[in-house]
Amino acid sequence: MARGPELCGVSLMRLTCVAGILALLFWSERIVVFMSVEQDNIHQEHATQGAKTILPKDGLTVDSEKNDLPTEAAGTKMRAKKLGKIPRRKEKVNPHDFHYIIKEEKFCEKLSEPPYLLVLICSYHDREYSRLAVRETWGSVSQSQSWVDGRPLNQAVKILFFVGTHIVSSWNKKIAHESQIHSDIILEDYTESPFNASIKTIGAFKWAAAFCPQAKYVLKVEEDVFIDIPKVLDILSHSNTVYGARHAKFSVQRNGQWAVPYSVFPFETFPPFLGGPAYAMSLDLAKRIYEASEYFPMIVLEDAYVTGVLREVVGAEIKQFEEFGNWGSRQPSSCDVAQGKVIAGNRLEADDMLFLWEDLKDSHLREKCG
Repeated sequence: MARGPELCGVSLMRLTCVAGILALLFWSERIVVFMSVEQDNIHQEHATQGAKTILPKDGLTVDSEKNDLPTEAAGTKMRAKKLGKIPRRKEKVNPHDFHYIIKEEKFCEKLSEPPYLLVLICSYHDREYSRLAVRETWGSVSQSQSWVDGRPLNQAVKILFFVGTHIVSSWNKKIAHESQIHSDIILEDYTESPFNASIKTIGAFKWAAAFCPQAKYVLKVEEDVFIDIPKVLDILSHSNTVYGARHAKFSVQRNGQWAVPYSVFPFETFPPFLGGPAYAMSLDLAKRIYEASEYFPMIVLEDAYVTGVLREVVGAEIKQFEEFGNWGSRQPSSCDVAQGKVIAGNRLEADDMLFLWEDLKDSHLREKCG
């Protein structure tokens, strides 16, 4: 049998075959990544469709005699600074028309008393241990209705986790299994992505308004955050106020992955907003923000969008509490919590949260902290 030329004792035909296989593997991995990115891009495009339409209600303004939002080209020549009312558009430009795959629509109906505070925890599929840590620590109040030191809560509190749909079906099956065990997960059919954080929060507000209207307040939380539930209950008092850590004069980025086009938001800075790790508001306000979001293009910066832009649109106020965590905050210590310095502390992994909770069980911790 004829054989091809040899190179270092190896047939060139075999080398060609091996090279072909390696190339196929190389490109197949990139095709998977490309498909994932394209899915995110599709949902970002869906989120910002209708960008040239008009804002809802009064409250956000542009420097234009005609009160029109600028086009992308005009945005490079004009900066919105003067105040002037923008009329509400009749059509929805950003309808939250996703579906709940895991709905838990009877969650609040089955409770002996309606929750005063409903905690909406934004999560991701692979953060199973973080969810378990929340359930076993501060989130355990959902079952016990008492704090770590045995104090009964003065109001009923319940927690729920919110996730999107993973592009890998096995992750969705894992979430479904976890849901069967704990009955505290809501799964919606938008594609899971950090760029869809605004969609996730709006979906949580929509669920709360539809299936737990009895709740008085909601607390939006990231899964790496420790919450001092009694302190949260102590500060809630106004229905038209958002509570959290305030940011002001935050510049709008026009380039990069968090870019916001002029046609979506023509201002140079966002309105004052509250940091994303945790913030609270009345359920009535959360419902109004959800409804306003349908008439305003989506912005990927979730906290600036929800507690800045949409809060401004519906005319709600901000109440600043430094004890709420921010993105750059250091991880809270058990002494921070015991001494009342923390309402919401972020950047905790599952083990950190469990160790913190164990420390808080020590009745002499405050004395030890000095």
